[in-house]
Amino acid sequence: MPEGGLEEPQTNMQPLEGTKALYNAGSLLEEIFYVYREKIFDQPIAKVEIKEDKVYMHDGRYSTGLSRYDFVQPFPNHLLSNESDKKAVLVYMACSDAVGWMQEVVEYVLASKIIPEIPSWSS
Repeated sequence: MPEGGLEEPQTNMQPLEGTKALYNAGSLLEEIFYVYREKIFDQPIAKVEIKEDKVYMHDGRYSTGLSRYDFVQPFPNHLLSNESDKKAVLVYMACSDAVGWMQEVVEYVLASKIIPEIPSWSS
């Protein structure tokens, strides 16, 4: 380490490449999550209101005659006017998704099965 405690700047671009790959993985994983949530949306929403930048959802009723396995509901695109509000509704009550299946998807993507290899920062 040089005098003054500062390290010399590295000319190695691997950290930048790794950061870029990590951001690309994050973008891909976010998109996968939102697409999945929309396809298996399980909340019957009757009405959506936006007040003071907060999203209020009013529960609807599940269709009659459904078995306990028929939980998928059509996503209420017609009730939402912009992408930000849509994402807020999609993440509503989705905590178990992150634990249930996203961990495996994240591990798969970060293991470089889909994106280019993330270089080791220590090499």
